[in-house]
Amino acid sequence: KIDNRLGMLNALRHNNFRAFWVGLVVSVSGMQMFYVIQVWLVYHLTESALQLGMLGLARAIPSIALGLAGGVAADKIDQRKLLMFTSICIFVAYTLLATLTLIGNVQVWHILTTVFVVGGLQAFDQASRQAIFPHLIDRKEMLKAVALNSTVHPGSRMYAPLIGGFFIDYIGSPIIGASIAIYVTALTYIFFCFQLSRIKMPTIPRAADGNGFQEIVNGLKYITFRPIFR
Repeated sequence: KIDNRLGMLNALRHNNFRAFWVGLVVSVSGMQMFYVIQVWLVYHLTESALQLGMLGLARAIPSIALGLAGGVAADKIDQRKLLMFTSICIFVAYTLLATLTLIGNVQVWHILTTVFVVGGLQAFDQASRQAIFPHLIDRKEMLKAVALNSTVHPGSRMYAPLIGGFFIDYIGSPIIGASIAIYVTALTYIFFCFQLSRIKMPTIPRAADGNGFQEIVNGLKYITFRPIFR
């Protein structure tokens, strides 16, 4: 009866999945907070609606262009190592932007470049996050794990933007508050790395060595000739 009441929270009884999920919540919260910070920074610097639209373009281009490559990488590379690598790179990118903001030298192209680089890294990051978690939990708890994962993005949208706005309005001057918020965002990815380091990964069969480009082509063909996937 207690298990039934806990529902999807039962998935958190598994140490590996719990470590992953807590790290996921923290890093996604940082990402959602940064969305507010980047928009405020660009508008603060330019007061241009067009430049705000460029933020979306800067994020979308690498995400779309590298999405399939990210999937292939998640099949061929140790997903935990790939996640830790991308998280460290994202940490470095955000830390550089935070420092430029703090010292008052930030420009719009710095923000757009950061968003572009992070968007490319997240193409690999997101694919690996989706691929790794089924290996961290018993199959009988899989639906509960999927349900928990599905709460992370919409749930963090309820509070993370508010935290970003709080930093801007109440922590020193707006620019100082924004820079501190970006530092905090960077640290959320380091925390995710720490959580990943606590996971005891099982042996996962990897895709056979082959041409990654050819695998992308084969995947597109597979989707094209199967109406459900198309």
